[in-house]
Amino acid sequence: DAPTSPGGATSSSKDGDGHQPPRQHRHVTPLKLPLSPEQEKCQHMVAECWSSLLSALSLMVHFTNDEVYLPSTLTCLQTLLFCCSRLSLHQAREACMIQLSKYASAGQHHELEGAGDGRGNNLLSSKNVLCVKALIHFCSRYGGLLGAEGWKIALAAFTPLEKTMQRSAQTQSGPDSGLRSALDSLFETTASTGGFA
Repeated sequence: DAPTSPGGATSSSKDGDGHQPPRQHRHVTPLKLPLSPEQEKCQHMVAECWSSLLSALSLMVHFTNDEVYLPSTLTCLQTLLFCCSRLSLHQAREACMIQLSKYASAGQHHELEGAGDGRGNNLLSSKNVLCVKALIHFCSRYGGLLGAEGWKIALAAFTPLEKTMQRSAQTQSGPDSGLRSALDSLFETTASTGGFA
């Protein structure tokens, strides 16, 4: 049950607005210790290669604005995050979260896209929206893998979104009105399951 495309959209089970309702898999947790010999081999392989993989994926996210290609890249990044989290590679997990959160912030790389409202306010670009969706999707489905440190990174990314979405609503220039409901749903579900850890 590895990550799907950002937002988890499929050809079915969408709501009336065309958005995929978040599927909750918060019970997914890191593998239990002690690891089996096969799991230890996997852990060792991922520990050896995650840094190089993350660097390559980060470059691809940074330099592409293609809305067909970018979701595939984000899915690869989520898959790497999932593997690192399941295998209890905490440094790798947090590094993946930082990269995913980085591109979810308004103002990132707008020199490439010119995203703004003409008054010096940064708005969410199409790239930002896709990255926010990927982050919300992972937190909704695999929040149990993030641990306290992973959730700190996620919350630090989500906190500025409220102001950004308020500005977008005021200027009617927001690229995706479904982000607010997705974020609200994430926090409501988190509260009902007893916390972020």
